[in-house]
Amino acid sequence: MIIEINGQEHEAYRLIMKKENALEILNGKKRAEIRTFSDVYISMFFDKKIREQQEKDQAEGKEIDIEDAIKQTQYARFTNYSGSWFLDVKLSELGLCTLDEETVAELNADFDLHDLDNEWQQYRDLPDEDKPIFFLLGIKEVVSHNGLT
Repeated sequence: MIIEINGQEHEAYRLIMKKENALEILNGKKRAEIRTFSDVYISMFFDKKIREQQEKDQAEGKEIDIEDAIKQTQYARFTNYSGSWFLDVKLSELGLCTLDEETVAELNADFDLHDLDNEWQQYRDLPDEDKPIFFLLGIKEVVSHNGLT
């Protein structure tokens, strides 16, 4: 989707969010958002052409870094299903994280994010390649909002 910031149009991800979480971002309490590594977010965050090439390269035995396929979109619009409010943010980062103790500790330190504090333990005994991964959206700043009170 396209959003306007200071008279200029920018590409942005449109992400559904609970209003209470948007208010936490607006008030500076929440500085990151996580999303599951699911088909919905894979198709949203990855460049399809780059992923297709990576899959070909991988089939040929070449090493790839899946994060290289993440789009370079710098903005996100958080909203509800009806669009009665929105919160536009500039992203500091968009990347993939593994659900493990080290990553959760880093998210605690870097973003004061505690959403996964009790989740990682159930995967502690799995090999790294079997641990769940998820998308992390770091929030740099709020650039616009409407309907949030």
